[in-house]
Amino acid sequence: MKKTIKNILLVSLPTIGMMVLVLELVIFRYFLPACEWPAYRFDPAHQLLRIDAEGPRQGVHTKGKWASYPATWQVNDQGWISEITYDTLRHPRRIAIIGDSFVEACQVTTHDAFPSQLHQFLEDSIAVYGFGISNSNLANYLHLADYATQQYNPELMVINIFYNDFSQSIDRYVKNGKQSVFWTFKQLADGSFREQAPSGASIHNRKSFKKWLSKTAIFRYLKFNLRIKSWNKKKKLEGKTLAYEGNIQLNKTPEQVAAIKQVTHHIIKEFKVRFPNRRLLFLMDAPRKHIYTNTLEQSKISWLNQLVAEACTKQGFEFIDLTPYFLADYAEHQRKMEFAEDNHWNAYGHRVVAETLYDYLQTYPHR
Repeated sequence: MKKTIKNILLVSLPTIGMMVLVLELVIFRYFLPACEWPAYRFDPAHQLLRIDAEGPRQGVHTKGKWASYPATWQVNDQGWISEITYDTLRHPRRIAIIGDSFVEACQVTTHDAFPSQLHQFLEDSIAVYGFGISNSNLANYLHLADYATQQYNPELMVINIFYNDFSQSIDRYVKNGKQSVFWTFKQLADGSFREQAPSGASIHNRKSFKKWLSKTAIFRYLKFNLRIKSWNKKKKLEGKTLAYEGNIQLNKTPEQVAAIKQVTHHIIKEFKVRFPNRRLLFLMDAPRKHIYTNTLEQSKISWLNQLVAEACTKQGFEFIDLTPYFLADYAEHQRKMEFAEDNHWNAYGHRVVAETLYDYLQTYPHR
């Protein structure tokens, strides 16, 4: 017994400790760099989840067990993913792009994200400021737009929409506590909607063991590269038939569809009420899966594109549906716009979006 304990103390534990150190300091930082994300904090003054400018100013995002597609993101002095400093004196003309992870775009090098590419196309004649926060939703975009208006007074705001932005704007359909840090709407018995402020936001500000643990490369590799939590979720769902497209579950009830339609019209009308004299352009992703197979008529999510088009027309807003642009580009170049591992646009997809926006703004410089 004494010999066993001695071996554990003098051989096994030091060996394990050395392995952990090698994994932490060498393997998952240089050979297989673990995925990094910026630090987030809740801004009580604006009641918004923000990137913490006092956290890491740059990091490397990777995908999968082999740490593929390394992309370097960078945070500016104002706490947003961008190559440029947001300075109204230096940039007398400004465009604000509002959105979620497609605007934050840590999956690609910041230089390749569509806000940065659009800024390059415009040759600094109009500065492009991105305001993107992962997991944000359409309801939260109202407050990101309010922040951008108050702080930077842009002459144009582009609202970038993805398919899961709709249900995540309704509090009863939000999962995993995301409603605690994002604005949502609660549907009342009479069918109207009441805005719900973020609750429990302090969880993003307090120091904790988990927050410290998330800074370690081993933890990040297990969580973001190997996606251990996703494996567990997948195991629980074995045997269940759940159809997904565009990151949303397709088998929604008629009641869910009706609620999504109502809240979408309500939110886009709210943009009109809150920003009556502001030029707004709504930009909507495309059902890319069906673009690649030339089966757009089979898409179960394209009704959301039509929904936004109708709501924008009703309120007199400009709208770009990316579907025909992605369709034309794929027909010519046969290049997919997203990563094989997830639905986020790759650098090529971001370029197509930037070119689409640039061409539109050249055609319609004023509205």
